[in-house]
Amino acid sequence: MKNKVVVITGGTSGYGEAMARLFTEKGASVLVVARNEVRLSAVTQALGCDGVAMDVTEYDAWLRLRDHVMKTYGRIDVLINNAGGGVAIKNVECQTKTEIDAAVSLNLNSVIYGCSIFASVFRAQKNGTIINLSSVCARHCWPAWSVYAAAKAGVLNFTKGLYTELQSDRI
Repeated sequence: MKNKVVVITGGTSGYGEAMARLFTEKGASVLVVARNEVRLSAVTQALGCDGVAMDVTEYDAWLRLRDHVMKTYGRIDVLINNAGGGVAIKNVECQTKTEIDAAVSLNLNSVIYGCSIFASVFRAQKNGTIINLSSVCARHCWPAWSVYAAAKAGVLNFTKGLYTELQSDRI
């Protein structure tokens, strides 16, 4: 991973932070993306990597991120769409429109936005790796997890379709 450019969303805790740590230790230039600026600052300082504060549910923020990555690094080798969360784990009839929209936006739309924005960069490079993290909820369901599960199942199937679109360019 030496000299590779890796962008990780949701990189200030859990899997995201662990991946940022591992890629940094392996010599990659890591850019952690997260909403919480305090946690972002703490992680980037601790790991010695870069960070960008942004809301992954905002399409225009993805455009700015792409421009920043290309200006700063000149390329991207790995995009890891890790940001996600339960938002509102309760029966669907108890969820508000705002909660439903937020869950789908965070867990599915953000992944599609990132892939859509960076696909042209990867195509131009003729290589790259996109990793979209989903959940066991993409294949199994439990009470109160229906909206989250629907979004994560969407990530799984979106990723399968994306692979068929990009594989000819070694992505």
